[in-house]
Amino acid sequence: MNDVRPVPRFRGWMTGMILAGLVLALFPVPSGVAPAMGQNPPESNAVIDDGPPAGPATPTVGLPWNRTETRGPDPGGQRLSSAREMLSLFNVGDSELRQFVDGRPLVADEEETLWKVLLNMPRFGLDKLHAWRRDDVPWQILAEDPNSYRFEIFDLRGRAQRVTRRQLPPEAAERMEFREYFQVDLILDQTAEPVTVFSRQLPDVWRQTTELDERVACLGLFLKSGYDDESTAGLFFTAERIAWLPDRPSPQWGIGRDEVLLGDLGVDVGLLDAVRQSNGRPLVASDREPFYQILTATGRASQSLILQQASRQFDLGQLLNQPEQWQGRLLAFFARARRVQKIMIDDPDIHQRLGIDHYYQIDLQVPLGDQEVRLVSRPGETDGPVFRNFYPAHCNVLQLPEGLEEGSDVDQQLLVAGFYFKLWGYRTEFVQKFGQEKRQLGPLFLAVTPQVVQQRTETNPLWGWIGGGLFLMLLVAMAAAIWIYQRSDRRFRDKMRSGRASQDPGPTFDALRSSVQHEPDFDHLKEI
Repeated sequence: MNDVRPVPRFRGWMTGMILAGLVLALFPVPSGVAPAMGQNPPESNAVIDDGPPAGPATPTVGLPWNRTETRGPDPGGQRLSSAREMLSLFNVGDSELRQFVDGRPLVADEEETLWKVLLNMPRFGLDKLHAWRRDDVPWQILAEDPNSYRFEIFDLRGRAQRVTRRQLPPEAAERMEFREYFQVDLILDQTAEPVTVFSRQLPDVWRQTTELDERVACLGLFLKSGYDDESTAGLFFTAERIAWLPDRPSPQWGIGRDEVLLGDLGVDVGLLDAVRQSNGRPLVASDREPFYQILTATGRASQSLILQQASRQFDLGQLLNQPEQWQGRLLAFFARARRVQKIMIDDPDIHQRLGIDHYYQIDLQVPLGDQEVRLVSRPGETDGPVFRNFYPAHCNVLQLPEGLEEGSDVDQQLLVAGFYFKLWGYRTEFVQKFGQEKRQLGPLFLAVTPQVVQQRTETNPLWGWIGGGLFLMLLVAMAAAIWIYQRSDRRFRDKMRSGRASQDPGPTFDALRSSVQHEPDFDHLKEI
C-alpha cells in the first residue's frame, strides 16, 4: 500500500512571483504626481492661522463704476446724437462755435471756448465719443471744408512729437476748476499731416519732457484748421486724454517689453498712473477704464505668446511691498483655484464699446513654501495676520478653461499668466480680527485663460529600485522557507520508510493456519 499525501505545487507559482518582482524592479512604482507640462508646480498644504475665508466678497456689489453717478448721465435726461448737442447743454453753443476762425492761430476768444470744452469733455463718456466719431470723412475734405465738421469727433492715431504745458490765467483757473492743460503736436499715420491736440490729461512721465516720439491715439473733437505759433499749418482738436501706446522699450520711463505688448494690444499704459495711486484700496472709479481695457486685451492676445513672454522670476514680497514697480508686468505662476465666480458687467458702455458682458474671478492660493507673510500697517508692528503655506491672490479672465467650473469649493491646480493690475485691498473676517480698519491685501491679475495642470504619474527610479529590491528579498525569503519545509518533509518520509523496513514483520497467515488445532485439546484436564 502506497503512502500518498497532497504536496503543493510551488514551482509555477514561485516562478511567477520572481518574474513579478523583476518587472517591478525594472519598471519602478509611481512615487508621486507631476503636471503634464515641463515644470513641477510647488506643493502646498494650506494652513493659515485661524483660517481666513477662501476669497473676498463678490466684487459686483458696490463697484464704483456700477454707480450711475460716475457714468456721466445725459444732463436733463435727453437722448443726444452729437457732441455739439452735448456741448450746448454746457452753454457752449452756436455763438461760441462761430468764434473759431480757420486759417489763423488760436486767439483769446477761441481759448475761452477751448477751456470750456476741456472742462466738459470728461462728462461725455467714452461710449458717446465712440458712438459719435466720424469715420466717413477723408482728411483732405476736413482740411478743405473745416466749418462743416466743427465739433465732430474723429479717431486720431499717430506719433506724438512735442508737449507744451499751458497755464490758465488765475481768474480763468478759478472759473474753470483747472489750472493747466497740454498741447501735444502729432503726426498722423493716415496722412503724415501735423495735428495739434489739447488735453488736460497726459502720462505722468510726459510732463517732465518736451520732445517725444511715441505712438498715441485719441478721440479728438475738431475745433478748427490753422497754424501754430511757428506758422505750421494743421488741424486743431481737443481730447479728454491722449492714449499712450508704446511701441518700443523706454527704460527711463519704465517701459519694457510687457508695456509694449499692452500698447500693441491697444491698451493706454498711461492709465496705470492712476491705478498706482490706489494700491492697497478697493477698486475705485479710476481703475475702471484700465481694468476693462487690459481685461479685453487678454481676450485678443495669443495665449502661447503670453505664456512665452511672461516672467516667472519674481517674488511675492515684491508684489506686496513695491506693487507700483510691477504693475503692468506680465507674470506666470502656479496656484490652486479655490473659488470661481461669474461676474456680470452692469455697464452698457462696456457692452457696446468693448463687446464683453461678463468675466470670471478666480480666487487663488499661491504657495509660500517655507516663508510666511505678516500684514502690518507700519514697520515694527507685530500684531498682524500671519499667512503660512499659501497667500490669497486673484485673477480675472474672460473665459474658463475646460476642466474648471464655477463654484465656491474648487480645488484645481492652474498655471496663470497675466498682467499684474494692482494690490487689491478688501475686507475679510480673518483680517478684521486684528482691527476693523485693516484690509486683506491681495495681488490682482488680469489674465488669459489659465491652463489646468493635468496630473500624470511620474516614476522615480530610485524608489522603484528600492521597492523592487525589497520585493525580491521577500521572494528569496519565501523560497528559502519553502525549500527548508520541503527538505524537512522529505527527510520525514524517508525516515518513516526506513523504520518500517527494520521492524519484525510478524507471523504470516499461513503460519497461523498451521498452528491452529482442528480438535479440542483436553490434555490439561488430566492433571485435575
